[in-house]
Amino acid sequence: MNRFPTVLLALLTALTMTACSTGTSMPGIPGAGAGPLAATPTPADAPGIDACTLFTEAELTDVLGEHQRKGSAGHSTCQWENSDYHSVSIDVGSTGTAPGGVVPEEPMMGEFEKGGGGLTYYTGGYTTFAVGDRVCRLQIVTDVSNPATDRPAIDRFAALIKERL
Repeated sequence: MNRFPTVLLALLTALTMTACSTGTSMPGIPGAGAGPLAATPTPADAPGIDACTLFTEAELTDVLGEHQRKGSAGHSTCQWENSDYHSVSIDVGSTGTAPGGVVPEEPMMGEFEKGGGGLTYYTGGYTTFAVGDRVCRLQIVTDVSNPATDRPAIDRFAALIKERL
C-alpha cells in the first residue's frame, strides 16, 4: 500500500494547523514522533483541560482498531493513531477563541461545508465547532480517498466533546 498520500495529507494538515493555531504552538510533524496536533502545555486560562481523557479506549478502538496515543496527558491537544496512519486528533482552544460561541472563519483551510450542531467540515476530515467560548478542532481520518466516510464518527466524537467539556 502506498502511504505517500496519507503522509502528505498528515504533513499538510500539520502545517495548516500550525499556521492557523490560536497562539498555541503545535510543532509536531508526522513521522517525527508527534502528530499534527502534538501535545502542548495547557494554556494558563484553560486549567483542567486534558484532551487525552475526552474519549474512552472503547470509543477510540471502535474507530481506529488497535491504536496508540501520541499526546501526553494534561494538555489541550491529543492524537491517537493506528499502524495504518488512521488517526483521531483533538485540539481544545483557549477561552475566548470562540467569542459568543461562534467559531471564526478559517479561510486558510479552504472549502468548507456547514453541518448540524455548529460543525464546520473542511477537507481532510478536519472539523471545527465551539464549546462555550472555546474553538475545538477535531480531525478523524480513516479513509483518505473518501473523507466523507468519517463524518458519522466526526459527528459522534464532536457530540462527546461537547458533552464532556
